[in-house]
Amino acid sequence: MVNGAVANGVQPDEPEREASGGGVGARLMALPGRTKLFIALALLLPVLALAGVLRSDRGVQIERAEAIEIARPEIDFDPVTEEARLFRQGAGLRPVWAVAFTIPAEGNIREFERRTTIEVDATTGEILRIATDNLNQDQEGDN
Repeated sequence: MVNGAVANGVQPDEPEREASGGGVGARLMALPGRTKLFIALALLLPVLALAGVLRSDRGVQIERAEAIEIARPEIDFDPVTEEARLFRQGAGLRPVWAVAFTIPAEGNIREFERRTTIEVDATTGEILRIATDNLNQDQEGDN
């Protein structure tokens, strides 16, 4: 201690400060890039959600029941169950209905005898993709 000063330049009656200069801004700037990104997203996502930007029904012109009716002519069987779920696809987050028609397998509700899933554009009603699975055809093909 020289003339009342400590060797690191802090007066004994002053609170000790961090070497980086102190404040919240300086501490944030010292964080790694990924950490800053996560903090920014954690602050930004709730704001966007509240503003309605991330609403799941944004851009949807075709309702669930209408998507099922658009998809129904594409199947060639009488389904036991039908289900439609809205999801977002691609970089532009285009809203799409995934409409599934199924006949469950006997004795096992987790498997199916037949299933067709049809993707319907939720804005235009255009059929985007048809995927069919038939458990009976798979078993017959193995014989």
